[in-house]
Amino acid sequence: MQTTQTLAQLLSGARQQLSLPGAKKTWRKRIGLRQLAKRCGVSFSTIKGWEDGRSPYAIYLPIIAKAYQISLARVQAAYWHSREAR
Repeated sequence: MQTTQTLAQLLSGARQQLSLPGAKKTWRKRIGLRQLAKRCGVSFSTIKGWEDGRSPYAIYLPIIAKAYQISLARVQAAYWHSREAR
């Protein structure tokens, strides 16, 4: 059974997975924070903050799930786990 991660851990790990050679991804080039920010419709510093532990507004969770190619259920679980850990 997998331990629930915080949202920051989940997003950081997912971005690294998307960046690996041979990983299934929608983009041909390495995915960085700027590309994710553009895809989510937020600033670079906002994405960086999410990966550093700042909590996004819940309305962004579906957008985050799609951009990071993670199931919405996993993003929601990590989001709530992060909020409870405070």
